[in-house]
Amino acid sequence: MPNKGLSIGHRVVPDKRTIHHLQNVLRLTHGSRVVLVDGEGSAFMARIVHQEGTPELEVVSEAPDDRAVKQLVRLVLVVSLLKSDLTELAIQKTTEAGVAEVLVAVCDRSIPRPDRDGLATRENRFRRVAEAAARQCGRGTIPRVSAHLSLDGALKHLAPDLPRFVLFEGPGSRLLADHLKGGDDPGAVLATGPEGSFTAREIALFEEAGFKKAGLGPRVLRAETAAIASVVVAQTMMGDMGTN
Repeated sequence: MPNKGLSIGHRVVPDKRTIHHLQNVLRLTHGSRVVLVDGEGSAFMARIVHQEGTPELEVVSEAPDDRAVKQLVRLVLVVSLLKSDLTELAIQKTTEAGVAEVLVAVCDRSIPRPDRDGLATRENRFRRVAEAAARQCGRGTIPRVSAHLSLDGALKHLAPDLPRFVLFEGPGSRLLADHLKGGDDPGAVLATGPEGSFTAREIALFEEAGFKKAGLGPRVLRAETAAIASVVVAQTMMGDMGTN
């Protein structure tokens, strides 16, 4: 669970979801030890104590370096809003694979088309999914997640210092792995589209924003699979899923 400003002796009152996870999923009791992360890469050991019947987490020491997985590269994913719970699946799995930031955009061919309030509700849900996935896989950082009413709006929030790639099945694409091979960039921005892919208008937007066309091989992947696969490929070529 993310907790900023942790220090030895500090006590944290977990929220209801965390209490449920500790007591009913992990079956932990008074005195049990857990790892707390501050959401920025640092980890601490804490023990469960009960204060007037409410479980609290008391920080007792810094955790060994291997208790919280740190990011070697910064991977940013721009993913289209997908139907049903497929956006949540993409966020969950790319969080496990080490993505640093996810920007969800309502694209031209997105099937769900929520209004601003509806998208804000989904954004809160997406952030909870990312937090839970980070906790499950032992990450020391929590991905930043935001939702945008248009692709145009999402692209305005990208950091300018990373190479950019848009997954595109048409001509002019080079394998993503070949783009990333042998480079020394600190990370990459990856963009994956909705069912039916991006429109010509959106591809033009990407090109204007400095994105290069990239592919994942000869197979046509489902939208959520492409999002997950792109992060895994990037982590294999640049991060901690490869041989370096």
